[in-house]
Amino acid sequence: MEELVLLLIGLLIIVGIIALQISLSKQVNKWPGLILPIISLFFSMIISFNLLNPSIIEVIITFLVSNILTAILIVIYFTHRGKIIKKKQIDKMNILDLE
Repeated sequence: MEELVLLLIGLLIIVGIIALQISLSKQVNKWPGLILPIISLFFSMIISFNLLNPSIIEVIITFLVSNILTAILIVIYFTHRGKIIKKKQIDKMNILDLE
């Protein structure tokens, strides 16, 4: 029962982080959307460098696994930034058509 509660809390945290990333990525300024991926990358580096007596393979595997969330956040960021850029280009074309 306790494991289920911890799993649900973990899932809620991850869903909250993803919702926050979507919100930050939709901002006009590009920098807010990069905050969470940078923090995630920083924590994955801390995790990788705090291994006791690691081999190179262990460090690489730990770094890759701990960066799964970073990759998800980056994909969300570039997906929403692409939509914003495309919308700006369409708006610019519409303004040029009106002239």
